[in-house]
Amino acid sequence: MSKDMYIAEGGSTYRPPFFDDSDYYFWKRKMQLFLKSQDTDMWRIMTDGDFILRMDQNDSTSAEKKEAYWTTEEKTKVLLNSKAQLFLSCALSREECERVDECKTAKVVWDTLQTHHEGTSHVKETRIDIGIRKFELFEMNEGETIDEMYSRFTTIVNEMRSLGKAYSVQDRVRKIMRCLPIIWRPMVTAISQAKNLDVLGLEELIGTLRAHEVSKKFPFKKKSMMATWDDSDESETDEPEEANLCLMANIEDT
Repeated sequence: MSKDMYIAEGGSTYRPPFFDDSDYYFWKRKMQLFLKSQDTDMWRIMTDGDFILRMDQNDSTSAEKKEAYWTTEEKTKVLLNSKAQLFLSCALSREECERVDECKTAKVVWDTLQTHHEGTSHVKETRIDIGIRKFELFEMNEGETIDEMYSRFTTIVNEMRSLGKAYSVQDRVRKIMRCLPIIWRPMVTAISQAKNLDVLGLEELIGTLRAHEVSKKFPFKKKSMMATWDDSDESETDEPEEANLCLMANIEDT
């Protein structure tokens, strides 16, 4: 299924996002949000299992409460079990539905999908190790824009988060600054000197880099106390000054 079709299927707040065996991590994040938006207890059913009424709810060994004695509120809670399973069923393609056809609860369905698409704990650990290496070796490619680089970087980070490995904002900020080519070094130095990296936001960093990227496409030079646009390539000696000017302009705008 194409990306456009996927968005069309999963773009409604009333229908669960559709999954057809492609891009499981993307679907998983959207499905989590969808279930949580339906009811605060629905996601708990996915993680802890069906809501079971007992004579003493504080005692997990207590006998189950007979349906004839359920209150209206309790019936509503038990109904969430079926709703959660229905939402999952509606979200899955025919092939995926057949994979979980024998699952009796929403939690078992969710766990089965997760094991199939993420692998066992051993496979998951291997994927995490591979993801960590991808993160550590990540670099901006030659001719790549900041947005293109950031898109690739975000894909790696999101996949790692789905596997249970999360990177802090500061880890990501520092990694992006390290991944930039040597031509960006003056800008990296300027940011390091002007900003506190312990509190610098990721979007703020990307915004500053975008601004510098634009200035590199349309460089300016001083001529007789006046700033004029110049279409010629900038020299390496102008790079530090330009980086600082770009950063200063960005700081003033924030």
